[in-house]
Amino acid sequence: MGLACNIVDKTMPPSFSEGLEFTLGREELPAIIDILRNTEKADLVVLISHLGFPQDMKLLSEVPGIDVCLSGHTHNRLYQPAIQDRTLVIQSGCDGSFLGRLDLEIEGGRITGWRHKLLEVEAGIEPDPEIEDLIRREIAPYQKDLSAVAGQTATALNRATMLETTMDNFLLQALQEATGAQLAFSNGWRYGAPVVPGRAR
Repeated sequence: MGLACNIVDKTMPPSFSEGLEFTLGREELPAIIDILRNTEKADLVVLISHLGFPQDMKLLSEVPGIDVCLSGHTHNRLYQPAIQDRTLVIQSGCDGSFLGRLDLEIEGGRITGWRHKLLEVEAGIEPDPEIEDLIRREIAPYQKDLSAVAGQTATALNRATMLETTMDNFLLQALQEATGAQLAFSNGWRYGAPVVPGRAR
C-alpha cells in the first residue's frame, strides 16, 4: 500500500522560481489598497486569493479596505458570503460543479446592498448555443483522444479530502508497480475530479 506524506522538493532548479516571491500578502496589500482607493479612485477593491478560507479570513481581519474576497484553494461551497469586518467572502466549490453569482449595489465607494447565489452546474442547464459551438470547434482536433477509454475503476476515486484518499492510493500503487519501489510518497495534493465507480476515463 502507498503512503501519503508531505515532502518538500529540494531538486527544483533555481531558474524555475527565479524572480518569484510568495507571501501571505499582509505586508504588501495595504500599500496596494491605498493606491487603488486614493490614487486610482477605485469604487471597489476585490481580492482574488488562493490562500484557503481560514487563511483568507485571518488576512482580512488584519488588512482593512477590501470589499470582496473571491477565495479559493479549500473549495468551500458557500451558499451565503462569509463576512469578515466589512469584506464579503465567497467560495464556489470546485471542478466547475458550482458557479457563484454576486450582485453588488455600490454608492459612494461603499457596498450598500448585495445578492448572492450558489448555482449548481447540472444536466438540466441549457447550454448557450454560441459558446457550445465555440467549444465544439476548439476540441474537434482532439476528439479522438478525448473519446478514448483509458480504463475503468470499481472503486470511487476520491480527491476531496486533504490527506490520504483513494485517488492518492491509486497513484501511489501505480508508481510502485511501474518502478518496483517498496514505498511511494505523495505530496498530499489532490489530482483531478472525482471518478465514480464504473466510469470510463
